[in-house]
Amino acid sequence: MREFSVRIVLSELTIVADSAERAEEIAVGILDSDARTRLSHGLCVEACEVEERGPSDEEETEV
Repeated sequence: MREFSVRIVLSELTIVADSAERAEEIAVGILDSDARTRLSHGLCVEACEVEERGPSDEEETEV
């Protein structure tokens, strides 16, 4: 047998929030809300990059 390291890349989301920290909280909440993915594959968030895109007229993104 051989050991492999595999990086899983999730789709990019557009999230509306008051701050980068809140946007990260919402993104983690969205991932955590999918219990099947978490339980079946033991996935977790190792790192989260947030890039600010500017002001928005939309309401905060819901989990």
